[in-house]
Amino acid sequence: MTIHMMPLAAPPLHLVILLGSDSPATFDCPADKIKTQGNGLDTATRKFRMAAYLWQAYTAEEMAKNKFGRRTFRFEETWAAESISHRDKIPRMVPKVHVLRSERTVAEIRDLDIAQQNPNGKRTGELWDIAYQTVEKHFAPKTIYEKKYVAVLILDSKWDTSSNVITGHAALGGGSGFIQMGIFGSHSLHTWPAFIEDVIPSFTDCTRIDTRIVANDAGQSGSYWEACCIGIGAFLHEVGHAFGCPHQPDGIMVRDYIKLNRSFVMRESYSTRTKAPGLRLCMPQDECHWHRLDILRFRFHPCFKSTSDPPFLFESDKPQVYGVGVAAIIVSSTGVAWVEIYINETLQNYYEVFPKVERNLTISVSEVLSKIHPAEKSKKIKLSIFTIGNGKVDIEDFMETAQSSFKLPGGEKAYQGMKLGLGGGSRSEAILPIGSNKVLNVIRAYSGSALNGIEFIFDDGSSSLFGNRGGSCSEFPLDTRRGETLLGFSVRSGFWVDGCDILTTLGRRSPFFGNSSGGSLHTMIPPRGYRVVGVSGTVGQWVDSFTILYV
Repeated sequence: MTIHMMPLAAPPLHLVILLGSDSPATFDCPADKIKTQGNGLDTATRKFRMAAYLWQAYTAEEMAKNKFGRRTFRFEETWAAESISHRDKIPRMVPKVHVLRSERTVAEIRDLDIAQQNPNGKRTGELWDIAYQTVEKHFAPKTIYEKKYVAVLILDSKWDTSSNVITGHAALGGGSGFIQMGIFGSHSLHTWPAFIEDVIPSFTDCTRIDTRIVANDAGQSGSYWEACCIGIGAFLHEVGHAFGCPHQPDGIMVRDYIKLNRSFVMRESYSTRTKAPGLRLCMPQDECHWHRLDILRFRFHPCFKSTSDPPFLFESDKPQVYGVGVAAIIVSSTGVAWVEIYINETLQNYYEVFPKVERNLTISVSEVLSKIHPAEKSKKIKLSIFTIGNGKVDIEDFMETAQSSFKLPGGEKAYQGMKLGLGGGSRSEAILPIGSNKVLNVIRAYSGSALNGIEFIFDDGSSSLFGNRGGSCSEFPLDTRRGETLLGFSVRSGFWVDGCDILTTLGRRSPFFGNSSGGSLHTMIPPRGYRVVGVSGTVGQWVDSFTILYV
């Protein structure tokens, strides 16, 4: 039976085989396997495609175990002869494997100085740059909406017996700009299955690795099945980084992939790593897994989008943080999904909010302290907040942010939101009067290529200036007869504040003042029950940090 379907609208994972400019397009392989399966580009393509199918199926199963259905990522596809089974050669849509040649030669790729596992290497991160430049040139994405997720297999990896180092190999993942990428060498490719019929034999093959010919990666690949686990599993680990997963306490994103075989076979072979027979029966609790936090990332990741998801789910969401003394309030347009708690960049705990939709989530100081070890409570606590709309905000010092306050001229205490921009200039603030008869009539904005200042003009002719009066001046009058007041700001910022527009309680929005295409967009409106009483930040030549004050 042949089923025809339309591909999902989710961004695909692209598969790439990277070759040197003069590469013969072969990979390390024992002589007996060269005779039976070959070690050329066609074999590499089939094996890479089969490994990708296993990644996809394994992840779908893990998502289902976590009650999210068989949600998984998709591949870029092309019309070609099927290679999932050696008995099926009917053309159909299959994962496309791009074969790209680098501008670097094989000798340059295999340079010992850039081999990641060489402790004496002077440029051990250069393989990433080689792969990144080649991939970026090929895909040439122009906007953030064209972000590419890429798995790169370096085919010219070579086991150097004289130095006992795998050259042309790096296990790295992540990315910047428009390319999110995981890269890995081909040194274990000879142990990977090429067809579905080979999966169980590949994960049970006890043949010893001959280190006179091929590598024993990390000293944990003493047999073919163990090399297969580490090769396919460690590569999946790097793809996890490309999808935004950090290292976790356990699971694929640490080193649980050494037992990846248990998700595909019922019985485990003898292990040279443990020097003991494997499990007689592989039960679900014995398998490796994606950590729950990885699963949550996947649930809201664009690459895992399903046709049943509501449209807003993957819209850009920039959550904002507002301290209120004993807690921090997280405001998100799509709702907070989960919260991670760190001390010294080490995960201490986490808790989930989803499936409940909390667009204004209050995180109290006492609640956070109850979730960490008593001995750690005096240290700086970092929170990472993730939203349903795939947004994220980091609170580097939760206690300081939650308890951050500002003393107003009359002695009243106001709270201040999370600052935008890096700061560095002189402190400045503009305050709205509390408990007086003054009425805010006009807001002036001074701007050019960035925001220079904001000035509040009151009905008695007095004013309060934040920043300076550089650039051009624009006025935005308020309809005070209808009780219109300042609600907040929509701000574009990066290293500094590029510009803003003004939001009012009557739903009006001013023209944008400053650079409307700079930085990223943030909406700064106090949480429910609070109102703006001023703005604060630092100013140099222009505004380099900005926040609102509220009571």
